[in-house]
Amino acid sequence: MKPEDNQFLKEFFNAVSGRPLEPDDPRYVPLYGEDLADADPMQQLAQAVEWSTESVKLFSGYRGAGKSTELRRLKWQLEGSGHLVFLCDMEDYLNLSTPVDVSDFLMAVAGSFDDAIRKEHEDALASLESYWEALEGFLTGLKVEGVSVSAAGFKASLKSDPTFKERLQKTMAGHLGALVADVREFCVSRVAALRAHTGEPDRKIVLLLDSVEHIRGTFANAEAVQSSVGTLFAGHAENLRIPDMHVVYTVPPYLKVRAPNLGELYDGMEFLPSFKLHEQDGTPIEPAYRAFEQVVDQR
Repeated sequence: MKPEDNQFLKEFFNAVSGRPLEPDDPRYVPLYGEDLADADPMQQLAQAVEWSTESVKLFSGYRGAGKSTELRRLKWQLEGSGHLVFLCDMEDYLNLSTPVDVSDFLMAVAGSFDDAIRKEHEDALASLESYWEALEGFLTGLKVEGVSVSAAGFKASLKSDPTFKERLQKTMAGHLGALVADVREFCVSRVAALRAHTGEPDRKIVLLLDSVEHIRGTFANAEAVQSSVGTLFAGHAENLRIPDMHVVYTVPPYLKVRAPNLGELYDGMEFLPSFKLHEQDGTPIEPAYRAFEQVVDQR
């Protein structure tokens, strides 16, 4: 290979790597027009926010389809309508290779929400303790034994210490009702603080939780991990609702097979399509080719 060809391919590879794009990035190409898709999934998710006082929606799609990029477009769109939107990467809070339980998942949701608020609107929570501090008090009040309740190390242990996580799940099994109530009360208090800080008592608060679909386990435990995700979203739909705000959970596409009617347990489920280039008989799909060429060209 000629040196100049090798350099071109190196630059091309880096230009099309799978980094999420912001809507105003010149490399972003809107794909959900009339030629390629019947409906824009982001518009459907935004509609749930605009038409209701609270909602919980599921969002799925195959890995690499552009979910993280499209969630950024949803955030941008909702913020343009005056809503407060927080996009959290749950990969920073969850161990993606071990089974997930509703208890540690709810802790990660509340913790990520609080961390995101402090990052973007620190003044709103200046006089309030962090979720990890509140969690320490909650566990101490329950007299929970067998797990560390240090606020400083809890977040890191939840993500990086499988033994701690397993012990936590077993310990919390008998306290789920109390945990759900505590998480809801905490999130509602943050919603109230945000509204008071902005002086808008009816302002809508939206939480977008990305990367949940990355929970898939390893070769050795994939079935157990995927089963736990199915149990989480199919068995605890009511526990995953948070009053007075809007929540979007990303979920893995295999849940469409494991729980075909999953969307009915929530306020709907949107699926980000992957676009094929050929029909089964080999006929090229011209709109898809044009879009693909535009994506490559703009990068």
